[in-house]
Amino acid sequence: LQLLMAFAARWAAASATYLYNDLGDVADDRRHRYKCRRPFASGLIPMSHGVVAAVLVAVLALALAALLP
Repeated sequence: LQLLMAFAARWAAASATYLYNDLGDVADDRRHRYKCRRPFASGLIPMSHGVVAAVLVAVLALALAALLP
C-alpha cells in the first residue's frame, strides 16, 4: 500500500509540474507552428481550468506524501 501511495504521489507531483510548465509556455506555444495545437495554447481547455487542476494535483501529491512514513 505504501508503494502504491508513493507511486501516486510521484505521479501527481510530476503531473502538477507538467501542467505548470505547459501553462507557463502558452504565449510561446501560441506562436509556434505545431505547439499552437496544444490544449491550452489552442484554447480547447481554458487556462483557469489548468491552474485549478495543477493546484489540486499538487495538493494531492503533498497529501499522499504526508501520509507516508
